[in-house]
Amino acid sequence: MKLHQLQYFQCLAHYLHYRKASEALYISQPTLSFAIKELEKELGVDLFKKEGRTITLTQEGTTFLNYVTKSFQILEEGVQAISPKQAIQISSIPTAINSFLVPFIIQLQKEHPEINIQFRSEKTQTITQKILDNQYDFGICSKINESQLKYIPLIKRKLVIVFSKENPLAKKKDIELKDLLNYPFYTYQKNMTLYATIKDLFLSQGLPFHPSNYFDDENSMIGLVNANLAVSIMEDNDTLLSYSNIVKKEIPLPYQKREIYIVYHPQHISKLSLKIIEKMLHFHV
Repeated sequence: MKLHQLQYFQCLAHYLHYRKASEALYISQPTLSFAIKELEKELGVDLFKKEGRTITLTQEGTTFLNYVTKSFQILEEGVQAISPKQAIQISSIPTAINSFLVPFIIQLQKEHPEINIQFRSEKTQTITQKILDNQYDFGICSKINESQLKYIPLIKRKLVIVFSKENPLAKKKDIELKDLLNYPFYTYQKNMTLYATIKDLFLSQGLPFHPSNYFDDENSMIGLVNANLAVSIMEDNDTLLSYSNIVKKEIPLPYQKREIYIVYHPQHISKLSLKIIEKMLHFHV
């Protein structure tokens, strides 16, 4: 059971409408549906039931919602209890949290217990917009075309070809890019650097590049790939470890690794934030 599944469940319980809930969560409806089904499978009960065109909570769903709500309230109270009056607010893409941000914060707290970092997990588009709105001190995300913000390279990650174990590709020992043309292909939004990197890979082999859909991050794509609805090329990160039905293969070509950046607004950044960024740039997991 994962935190994002509980967040998805709570949001769907609020809206009782898959489209509205998925829009509020900034994910696709199939991704939301898959997450709820996986949660129900793990719990061994149905949390929702269909009544015509609407959905309602089952008795078990109502009971579980009460506990989930209390759990989130306790977590928030814990954050507030240890937070000083002035805290550093950060937002990060999910794939950099467990592998980088959390270990960094643990180390920072040992050296500087007086510094409190509060962070949220969001998509690149949301992070950059909120930094522009001065809601965060800085963020960790992909680079998009936004001239007002400053980007500093932080982490490099390799890319991998991913598909479901049910996909016919799973029977092939070696995968070439041309093999992916036979299936719906999901990729990143066009204004993200990863989109350009992946597009250049196809074009360098004289292959057409016509994705079936575009997403802000791996979380939105991987659930659909796991359900054998598409194939993709994406960053090899912790997100893939959560799905047992995924096969990943090395890309048989040279390419530029995915770069994750620290992003901030030069006119809004504080001296303390700059010191933390400097430490972050020299931190190795």
